[in-house]
Amino acid sequence: MKIKPTIGLTLLGFILILAFWLRWRYAQTISLYVDEFTTLWAARRVQSLGVPLMPSGVLYTRGLLASYVEASSLSLFGFSYLIGRLPSLLFGLATIVALWLAGRRIWRTEVGLLAALGLALLPEAVLWGGRARFYTQLQFFTLLTVWAAFATIDKSVDSRSVIRRQALFALAFTLALFSHEELVLLYPSLVLGMWLWRGWRFFLA
Repeated sequence: MKIKPTIGLTLLGFILILAFWLRWRYAQTISLYVDEFTTLWAARRVQSLGVPLMPSGVLYTRGLLASYVEASSLSLFGFSYLIGRLPSLLFGLATIVALWLAGRRIWRTEVGLLAALGLALLPEAVLWGGRARFYTQLQFFTLLTVWAAFATIDKSVDSRSVIRRQALFALAFTLALFSHEELVLLYPSLVLGMWLWRGWRFFLA
């Protein structure tokens, strides 16, 4: 049985409400994790200096993009640990939407909804969606990177669309890399997958 688009959107709305409630409840009730202090401190240094430079003189580069996102959130809404956790919650919800879109576009609406529900209820996703760290941001941009890479090697699209998708891949990969530098380890497998699917001439087009 195929789900109608309007019903699919309604179900997605319920999934997002459930995901928000779980993450917001967790953020309100759990005490600060030790690494959250580092993230919040880096954000405060960005607010005061423009860069996450620690008092020791060391530049805190882990989750560099997250430091600026956190600083923006704290500047807009004031400093509190809940405000510091807000970007993680929002990126967590955005990842659910992106996963739904990917599942719907590549397969069908039912697949996207099932994947979105799974991520909404996944304990680890709830945990990091309610803490002031960079993991949900990394997850979001990594998903976009892989999705763009998959879309780029689609043989049914024209050359102009391929260029746009390659640009999206480059942007998403860069943002994911600045979310966490270990994302670079994903690059060889993506290039290998593109090569196996389309051949080496694809990289010269």
